[in-house]
Amino acid sequence: MGLGYLIRVTVTDQETGQKYLEPNVYATPPPLLIATDGMPSYGQIMLSETIASFILVLTSVTVRNYEKKQSSMGAVVWAALAMAISLGAVNKIFRESSGGIANPAVAISIIIWQEFTLSVDRYNDHSQWTYEYATSFIIGPIAGAFMAGVCYNMQQHWIQTMRNFKKDPDMTESAVSEASGQSFIDSSREPKMVTPKSIKADPIAGVEAIFKGSKTHKANETGHSRN
Repeated sequence: MGLGYLIRVTVTDQETGQKYLEPNVYATPPPLLIATDGMPSYGQIMLSETIASFILVLTSVTVRNYEKKQSSMGAVVWAALAMAISLGAVNKIFRESSGGIANPAVAISIIIWQEFTLSVDRYNDHSQWTYEYATSFIIGPIAGAFMAGVCYNMQQHWIQTMRNFKKDPDMTESAVSEASGQSFIDSSREPKMVTPKSIKADPIAGVEAIFKGSKTHKANETGHSRN
């Protein structure tokens, strides 16, 4: 805030004698606040900030993981490009609602700046930015970032699970349960004939049948060897 004052000069209006700062100190609020003319729109602001933050955080963690795995200059360039595109898209999509800020620190700074400098604003006698909107600009991005983290972790979990299936098609029931976080093999069912058509119709049932068939085949081989 001190820097904002330093880069401006104080001028006196010759008609009113009141002092103002130039360039103008008014921080342009999101168009939604101007259009509603003071009517509360906390929910719209919060939802916009939640979605914007979700997009930015999910893109960030994804490209950081990609950059870490690749460890090359090309990966750094692609990561930077992806972040730039996502940031530009968020600003474009949510410009008319919340401004596409997706950053509580920036939003709160703008609100505080506007409230403190309103008295030296030359063209506005009231502020569209109010402290009531601070809650929306804080909770929205935090909620969006949290959901992005949960979505990313679930995505990585299932990617790793599918890789385990590809590496070892004959995984045991305990290995499957450990890899996927759940046991979806019902030992009470009888082994069924597995065909490509049946797998396409019901992938989970097809996987069950494959594992049960594998276990039954191994059990039969063990019984024959003992005999």
